[in-house]
Amino acid sequence: MITIEALFLASLFLAVVLSGRLSNPRLASLLPALIGLLLVAHLLVEKPRWQMVPLYLLALIVIGLSLAGRPASLPAKITWGVLIALGALLPLLAPINSLPKPSGPYRVGTSTFDWADPNRPEIYTADPGDARRIMVQVWYPAEIKPGAARAAYMPDSAAMQGPLADFIEMPAFMLGHLGQVRTHSYLDQPAAGAGERFPVLVFSHGWRGMRMQNTFQMELPASLE
Repeated sequence: MITIEALFLASLFLAVVLSGRLSNPRLASLLPALIGLLLVAHLLVEKPRWQMVPLYLLALIVIGLSLAGRPASLPAKITWGVLIALGALLPLLAPINSLPKPSGPYRVGTSTFDWADPNRPEIYTADPGDARRIMVQVWYPAEIKPGAARAAYMPDSAAMQGPLADFIEMPAFMLGHLGQVRTHSYLDQPAAGAGERFPVLVFSHGWRGMRMQNTFQMELPASLE
């Protein structure tokens, strides 16, 4: 789980554990406020995802019960604890993780190019004047500027989500979280080495593949000496 998600989950368990134990009304009202604040922060900063839906619903119920001042008995606490633990299984089993960190001494930059060959007709189009185009992504040892952000694993994920879901025969909403995955590469950063020469590896992801599908395998050699 990512940071705010984990804090949100912890606040739910805390509300169940402390239910009925806080005699001060002001203090008791802080727990539903904390849950609500973390829920809003998660939705705004980390963005909602389908794996969290059971926890969203449980949070609304817990907030309602807390505001109503209804203390939970021990069996009720156990039941709520089990429900929250079960709700946490989905985000734990389908997490938003960054990819494995490359182990070499260099940090990794990446750039993407849309190349066209006007002398080659495109065979996958009805337009007779269309030229062959290919998307190429390069990973390389880089000098990372301060403040540079890590590249997304799947740029334009909203546009790719539907076609990818059709290809692997899954509901499109189950792939929405891929847009939140970050790589260990930084976009369009200066190359490392001050003119030093590096070997070049050419890799094709294969028919009907995606250029980002082997990202972590490309980042590893780009990080090596």
